[in-house]
Amino acid sequence: MVPFLILFVVFLFILHYFLRKNTRTQKELEENFWKRENEANSVRKKDISGLDYIILPLDTLPLDLDTEAGQAIKSLAGQKILNLTGYTNTDLKLEYGPANLELLSEYDNNFTKLVQALVSYSNDLLSAGRKEDARTLLEFGVSIQADAGAIYTALAGLYQESGETEQIKRLIDAAGQLRTISKTSIQEKLSAFL
Repeated sequence: MVPFLILFVVFLFILHYFLRKNTRTQKELEENFWKRENEANSVRKKDISGLDYIILPLDTLPLDLDTEAGQAIKSLAGQKILNLTGYTNTDLKLEYGPANLELLSEYDNNFTKLVQALVSYSNDLLSAGRKEDARTLLEFGVSIQADAGAIYTALAGLYQESGETEQIKRLIDAAGQLRTISKTSIQEKLSAFL
């Protein structure tokens, strides 16, 4: 009975230690977050005209299928598009000022719409038996660092069909450059095509 009581008391001390440590760590994380957020909110507005905006090459993309996804891609052609994947609002405010946050969010939202439309339209092209056109579209998606795994796996499938294993290796490298937490998962899926 006494050894059990001693073990129980030791367990309680250890539990108490880790709970306090966790609380302290959580408090530090919160303090750092709010400190960073306060710094971000005091940054002056910066010029965002020179950012790496995505230009849709409508003349080279195979957009002749009349589908909803194709129309969505065409409608984005006149809008500003930025790939801000991996950046938090705080990061953006620290870099460009809080006054630009709404615009940057809009441009990033346009990027998300574009990626979704590229996935859908490539499926439309594949359904129509237009593999080369789908390949062109998917390669464009990779060139703008789209973070949708479906773009990479569909393109890897096309490369596999044509025996282009070197292209699959390049895709794995390209996926490794993504600023998303899913890049490792995408790379693992692509490795299965080798």
